[in-house]
Amino acid sequence: MVNRVLYIEGTKEDTNGDLREGFRTLLEQKLKGKMPRLVMGNSKDETLSFFNNERLNVKYKQRDVMIDSDGVEQEKAREVREKKSPALFLMVQEMEAWFLSQPEILDERFGIAVSKKIPAGDVKTIDDPSGKLYKWTKDCKMPYHKVHHGVALLKKLKLSELENKFPDVKRLVSVLSN
Repeated sequence: MVNRVLYIEGTKEDTNGDLREGFRTLLEQKLKGKMPRLVMGNSKDETLSFFNNERLNVKYKQRDVMIDSDGVEQEKAREVREKKSPALFLMVQEMEAWFLSQPEILDERFGIAVSKKIPAGDVKTIDDPSGKLYKWTKDCKMPYHKVHHGVALLKKLKLSELENKFPDVKRLVSVLSN
């Protein structure tokens, strides 16, 4: 019996692909046999509403939530947030920042050198990574689509590399491993 749940901001809609399955494939790289139930929310508000709903969560011993930060988070603010809300994890700024951190998967998927368009520096500081990814692939046969491409790209990410670049990913894997 699964006694842990992870709520994830994204979408429950699956006609363009199942984001839940993409996250499952990614997390199973390190959590096989320890996977929580994954529940997608259609928005940040809905995801947090699921997470905070005591009646909905009565059957779980542990619940966690992962949402977009929608902005740059400073180190000190992250440390304060982790202490105040240890079950809250951020995709900094959106899951697309994860894709930008492993640009070879973008080059392969879109057949163009997306990696050459990514500014040097910390991808966590790129504003609107999903918008940038769409802009950089708009001339492709099929420009970036958050769900359609997101599922395939999540499955190609290396979780260990994400842990090295994104503190919340590392903490999430650690928490879910216990």
